[in-house]
Amino acid sequence: MQPDGHEHAALDAAVEAHWHCFFANLEDGWHTMVHHLGVRSGLSCLSIRASGNKEEWPIREMRAYVDGALRRMVRVMKDDPKWEFFELGEPLAFEDVDAYSARLMRNRLPLDRLLDYCEHLGWDLRDEATWTSAQPGCLVEWSK
Repeated sequence: MQPDGHEHAALDAAVEAHWHCFFANLEDGWHTMVHHLGVRSGLSCLSIRASGNKEEWPIREMRAYVDGALRRMVRVMKDDPKWEFFELGEPLAFEDVDAYSARLMRNRLPLDRLLDYCEHLGWDLRDEATWTSAQPGCLVEWSK
């Protein structure tokens, strides 16, 4: 149960006219919705998943959907008890592919690198101004 009494919650906010930012507070499931948006609608979508480093099973992942298909995925995660690195598709122009050969797998895709990738696409997630919008957000929540 989440502190606010809701088991699951998601927020979709139109940050600018041409892009939305979507947050979910659960570990699994919502990325499936982003997958369907990218594949079934043909929208270009970028999905970033990043857990805290102190989580029991940390994960950092980037998925890029273009023209209705998953074109690129890069993921590093701890999977009982070792770290694993996985990539699918051709690297995107902004990726630092040399970093993917770091000796320690957990260092191949740190949060800062994901934030740099977003910044390259025009979304400076480190800048507070990025998180303001004149558009209303949509909160979806439910409990058992």
